[in-house]
Parts: sequence; C-alpha cells; structure tokens
Amino acid sequence: MEKEYKVFSIVIKNITIEHGENLSINFMSSAGGIYEGTENVNRIDEVCLVRPYGIWKLKQEE
Repeated sequence: MEKEYKVFSIVIKNITIEHGENLSINFMSSAGGIYEGTENVNRIDEVCLVRPYGIWKLKQEE
C-alpha cells in the first residue's frame, strides 16, 4: 500500500503542477476498509481503521 500511495501522490502532484491548484479532482476509491470495524455506518466523519489497507486508503482520500 505504501508503494501505491507514493505513486498516487506523485500523480496528484504532477496534475496539480500541470493544471494548477484550483483544479477539481473526483477520486473514486474502495473505502470499505476505512469503515471495516464500524457498526451501523450512518456518520461519514466517524471511521474505524482496523487494517493497514484502511489506513492507506484514508491517507489517499485526505
């Protein structure tokens, strides 16, 4: 996941350099790992990071 995150960060940085900071990017990701340990998910601001997968996906979204 760390390697994927590094590549993702480089791509986002290069897009920002090429198109400016005001560019809007819609990121679609499998965020299931972020809520993996949460029961009755009804509040988006509460996450439960159980495994490294969820931790790295949350970093990408941030």
